[in-house]
Amino acid sequence: MSHDILGRELVRVIMGNFGMIPISSFGTQGIAAENFLISKTLDIQYDNTITKYNVYASQMIVNDGKIKTICASIEDDLIVVFGFDGVPTLYGLCLDYFASAIDLVHDKNSMYGKFCLKSDGTKWSNANLFDRLMVCAGVEKLAGLEYFWSKCDDYEDLFVALTELVEI
Repeated sequence: MSHDILGRELVRVIMGNFGMIPISSFGTQGIAAENFLISKTLDIQYDNTITKYNVYASQMIVNDGKIKTICASIEDDLIVVFGFDGVPTLYGLCLDYFASAIDLVHDKNSMYGKFCLKSDGTKWSNANLFDRLMVCAGVEKLAGLEYFWSKCDDYEDLFVALTELVEI
């Protein structure tokens, strides 16, 4: 239980460093700024209706490498997939922004605060605490540097991974 709560807080910290905020202001800042909106949408079927959600793709160039992100907001559930150049692992985070610790106790399958990993050719799996801490530390370090996000046009692999993450 305490690892679940810590895991959720790590997801919140990373999303905060990326500028991801709840739906009321989603699409206005950070990696979800309006100029990072892409033409593809995340289409989710509810009963007989398909709802389309905006998707944003951005990148940050740091020295000779880059970090690429793709994100969406499904109501109050924030979702982001990101990866670093030269690293075969993608990281996927899902957060029910307004959920509480009590919600986690009652619903282990919710998007309360998922932190997942996906390596080349594998399915999404839950990240262990060490990986969560290391990624959080790395993103925290990036947030303290004076680099800026720019639009990412090379996002197809991230979009596929985002779609797969939403389906689990």
